[in-house]
Amino acid sequence: MKVSTLGKNLLKEIELPKSYTWLKSDEDIYPYYVGDRGIIIGYGHYIGYNELSDKSEIALLKEFGLADAALDISHAKLPYIVPGSKAISITRINEILNDDVKIHEDALNKYFSEYSISVSQQEFEALVIYRFLNNQLGGTIVSLLESNNQNNDDWYSAIVGGTKGGSQYSDGWRAREDSVYNLFIEGVYSYQGVTIE
Repeated sequence: MKVSTLGKNLLKEIELPKSYTWLKSDEDIYPYYVGDRGIIIGYGHYIGYNELSDKSEIALLKEFGLADAALDISHAKLPYIVPGSKAISITRINEILNDDVKIHEDALNKYFSEYSISVSQQEFEALVIYRFLNNQLGGTIVSLLESNNQNNDDWYSAIVGGTKGGSQYSDGWRAREDSVYNLFIEGVYSYQGVTIE
């Protein structure tokens, strides 16, 4: 299975909402710092301190004019554009996103094949987005998949964490989780009231 254009558009909105006008235009996006001293390139491609020995990540940093010293942001209010960085074309950003999404598609397809798990297209897209955001599915989601659990409350607890009405995270993170849950259960492609087309 593959994530559709609609699914990728939802992921783009989750990772870089239209309200981030200070960071992007219709043609390019600036790299920016996030709260844990990492850099985001485009739609959620994260580079942190622990990845500075990864040759592909170093190549991306160099491609966009980001020196290793740029990761020292202990004094900064976040998020903000990396000083001295250059804007990255939407074409290149989409290439990076497609590569990142493929990693998660391939991992899930392999897992589903090994365990003979069937999911719908909307469920697949929700799980890819969830894995993209969290870099894993987590034990609870794996258990629900392997037991073929169809209980919406169990899925809500696994995806959003906790019970309806109370998240342990920020409102922004809660909105991401709600968007993934709504896609998984209802097939709704929206984020914070923005319908994705």
